[in-house]
Amino acid sequence: MQHVAGVFQGRLASMTLKFAAKVFSFCLSPRKRSLGTYDDSSSTSRAVSVTRKAYVSPYERCVQMLERLLSLPCIASIVYPLLIDENAHSADVKDPARPLRVLFARGCTLNILVNELESPFIATIDLYERAGDGSYESHQIELFWRGCVDAGLVSEEKLMRVQDRYDTRDSECLELMLATVSVVLDQLLRRGRCGLVDPRYIKPRDIYPTIHAGSGAPRYAVLAAELSRTEVAYVQDLERLVEYADIASAQIDDSEVDFDAIFGNIRAILALHRTFSKRIQYLAAMPLSLQLFGAAYDGLLPMFDVYSRYCASRECSQRAFARAVPVLKLLDSELDAEFDIPSLLIRPV
Repeated sequence: MQHVAGVFQGRLASMTLKFAAKVFSFCLSPRKRSLGTYDDSSSTSRAVSVTRKAYVSPYERCVQMLERLLSLPCIASIVYPLLIDENAHSADVKDPARPLRVLFARGCTLNILVNELESPFIATIDLYERAGDGSYESHQIELFWRGCVDAGLVSEEKLMRVQDRYDTRDSECLELMLATVSVVLDQLLRRGRCGLVDPRYIKPRDIYPTIHAGSGAPRYAVLAAELSRTEVAYVQDLERLVEYADIASAQIDDSEVDFDAIFGNIRAILALHRTFSKRIQYLAAMPLSLQLFGAAYDGLLPMFDVYSRYCASRECSQRAFARAVPVLKLLDSELDAEFDIPSLLIRPV
């Protein structure tokens, strides 16, 4: 009997350990968060999960935009020479945003796309119109924004948040242009205006590669891929936080919540890391001999001072946030004011 009892206790201990291991694994494994509504009156009451779009990094957004623009005959012949120049450009790091900045800064190129939508969706924009003072590029960009707002392609509220909506070197300006042009391209795709890319054109991904470190990849490639994923995940968190700040400021009066104190200069940090992450993703896709990650900091080192200001105002941010929690809890957002936002606010620290 003692022998049987000993065997039983041993098996019980083994089962307990296995169960504990499964619970531990379950707790650590990534799980989808259920977002949506719960209709208790329904005969089949259940939580309806909302599927979120897969996150696309700033680097991928630019590369995909170049690919899509090349499929439009009206603009492809303008985009292609920019890619030729970029391919011939000798630099340790190539930025897919560079040709887009040049393209969008002309203003008229944006309006070429908008004019493809035609009436009555949007009024035709004069590609030769200048402002009263003779300025051309900035006036064409203004015509683009005005036309897109009138057509419902971008909201006036989003446009007003951008400090300089004429300067494509500004991170927020470029991102809003990318998002707006993407909406235009979606409309053109539905209308069958997008065609096949000329096979003679150089492919954007030949200039701006993407890392693929599968099983059996060398150790340096695996580490580079992990570095790239970590940086992209950080940018995603910053973008979620800025998006939450925009939603909150649109729904809540400034007299109730001190948004400047809570979020500080988080936009400046996001702008820095959008640029930095593009460089990291480009370098991570390079062969080992060309993975000069130090080049990712070229020209950016002074900009990292934004962290000094953010960290210095951390205590003030915490106090302002604690006062604002009762109001923020009423906000219509998928992010939880008591748990998600504090964890995102501390990420840069």
